[in-house]
Amino acid sequence: MTTADLGSAAGINIIQNQLMTEWDGVVDVVIHAAGVMDFAPFEEMLPDSIHRVVAINLEAPIQLTRALLPSMLKQNTGCVVFVGSVLGALGLPYFSTYSASKFALRGFAEALRREVYGTDLDICYIGPRSVKNET
Repeated sequence: MTTADLGSAAGINIIQNQLMTEWDGVVDVVIHAAGVMDFAPFEEMLPDSIHRVVAINLEAPIQLTRALLPSMLKQNTGCVVFVGSVLGALGLPYFSTYSASKFALRGFAEALRREVYGTDLDICYIGPRSVKNET
C-alpha cells in the first residue's frame, strides 16, 4: 500500500486512485483510524495546525468514504468504521479543534448511517476514552 499525506487533497487522491486501481474500488471493511491532535489554548493555535487537524480527522474520512461508498452500496454489504474519541462527545479546554473535528466526524457517521438505512451496509462510530500510542 502506498503512503500518502491525508492532510492534503493530493494525498487523499493518491489513496483513492490506488483503491480504485488495485482493488477496483471494492472493499468490505473500511476503518478510518488516522488522526492527529494539537492541544493548546485556542488563541495560540496556528492556522496551519487547525487546518491539518480538520483535514486529517474529518475531511479525509469523508472523502475516502465518498469514493468507496458507491461500490459498497452496489455490493450491498460492508462496514465503515470511524474511530473518533470521547472528546467527540465532551468538549474540554485546550482540546477545542480536536474535539470539533471528532464531534463533526461523529455527526457525519450518524447521518450517513441513517442515509444507508435499509441496506446491508453498516456504519459505526467508535469513541474510545484513550488509546496507548507508541511511536
